[in-house]
Amino acid sequence: MVGVCAALLSNSRAMFLTSTKALQAQSSADYSSVGMVEIKGMNSYECVEGMPSGRFGDMKRDGYRAEHGMPMMCDEAPCQSGALCLKRDDGCLYYDAVRRAANPQSKLVLGNYAYWMSINKYGEGLGSFNLLVLDEAHNAVDELGKFMGTELTPHEVSSVLPSESRMLDAGADQEEWREWGGYWCIFASHTLEMIKAQIREWERSGGRGMSYAVLRRARDLRRLINKLATVAGMRGEWIIDRVEDARGRPAVKFDPVWPGTYAEDTLFRGIEKVLLISATASPKLGEMLDIPPQHVAFQEYPSTFPVSRRPVIYMATSGAMNIRSRARNLHSWITLLDQIIERRLDRKGIIHTVSYERMREVFRMSRWRQRMLTHDSYTTRKVIWEFKNSRENLILVSPAVTTGYDFPYTEAEYQIITKMPFPDSRDRVVKARNDRDRDYRNHLTMQNLTQMAGRINRADDDRGETIIIDSDFVWFINKNHRLAHRWFLEAIRTDQYLKPPLPKLKGG
Repeated sequence: MVGVCAALLSNSRAMFLTSTKALQAQSSADYSSVGMVEIKGMNSYECVEGMPSGRFGDMKRDGYRAEHGMPMMCDEAPCQSGALCLKRDDGCLYYDAVRRAANPQSKLVLGNYAYWMSINKYGEGLGSFNLLVLDEAHNAVDELGKFMGTELTPHEVSSVLPSESRMLDAGADQEEWREWGGYWCIFASHTLEMIKAQIREWERSGGRGMSYAVLRRARDLRRLINKLATVAGMRGEWIIDRVEDARGRPAVKFDPVWPGTYAEDTLFRGIEKVLLISATASPKLGEMLDIPPQHVAFQEYPSTFPVSRRPVIYMATSGAMNIRSRARNLHSWITLLDQIIERRLDRKGIIHTVSYERMREVFRMSRWRQRMLTHDSYTTRKVIWEFKNSRENLILVSPAVTTGYDFPYTEAEYQIITKMPFPDSRDRVVKARNDRDRDYRNHLTMQNLTQMAGRINRADDDRGETIIIDSDFVWFINKNHRLAHRWFLEAIRTDQYLKPPLPKLKGG
């Protein structure tokens, strides 16, 4: 609302960025009535020509979507491989949406971080703006880092390039990778042009006789070219790490140590005014986005929510557990968790587990598991929808609702934080940043902790308890209270024993 009002009152053409599809959908629903236009990535729009009645409707596809009977989306459409699309100028769901968003008369445009950076880097952009509004701005550094970084597998390189293009060994340094990426980026670009010539010839012959595999290879080459260009364009300090991809295959991951170096060119785009909004924004954010201090005006506002309706309770009991005592105290820790739940069976609750391993542990050992909903990385939104819309007093057990989701009023009246949300210290990027900035890891932890605390308190007449049962909270908050916001610190209290819950909200 603050961003929309700023745009309307200043008569600015404004671009609004969110970090999740859920937040984007929420903002679109809230502000379409005042002219907000939404734009999403290609994979959110079905290809009209790929529908049964379309020009490519009978094309035999392969891949995950085809195998599961899913429609052809615009990101896999033949036009993305160089084929002529008769609907692109009028009638394509995606490009029609781009034209609406790019129209100068569209004063309020809504997208997400990844799409905004992608359309400006690889596409023609969405026109000029006077104001850029970053919602959930605490995520901006990570969103920028994810966009600037890339991941390559030997499989995707060898599947479209000759065998001598094999990836460098583990000892290669950044400059060697830059040279390798630059050479094969040029080679891949020439290969793509030859395939596009084949596709144009195919079209001249009436569009018959070409395998979808050729179109797929062109699309895969285009994506690989973008990745190779990233490797070739690395500047500053990067972390190059051997990892496994989502399918468990070996891969090499490239990440900038400080993505803020790229913020002006990639995220801010020279826009005159940038408004960063978040319940957990801090002056540290401007520093991490490489914004000169003299160009930043930071304002923290007090919470309008009464402290009595949003307590953050640390349970200082023998059952509180940290990672060092986990093995010997696991059963007493689960007992404490169950005791907290037992007093709140008349309402919905959330258990923040930080990891999927801890989620499964809670579900396996709790005596209230019949009330619990869990999910994997593919079913997150579906399970959250089920939880929010259920009339039963369920418990959502999840590592994935730290930010981007809200549970107002009776959708959740208590939440339990089982473990402090420390970033993974084994992650080489996190380690490198923390080595150069001793506040980095603690800043991320405080940011995640305060985001968790805000999930269930969404209005001044809302009510919900946040209960922390990890004893690492004590030393962390004492050492790092300067990194916390006033609204969070003023809500903290310590209980030596279980007290009755807050009164139940009406309507549940």
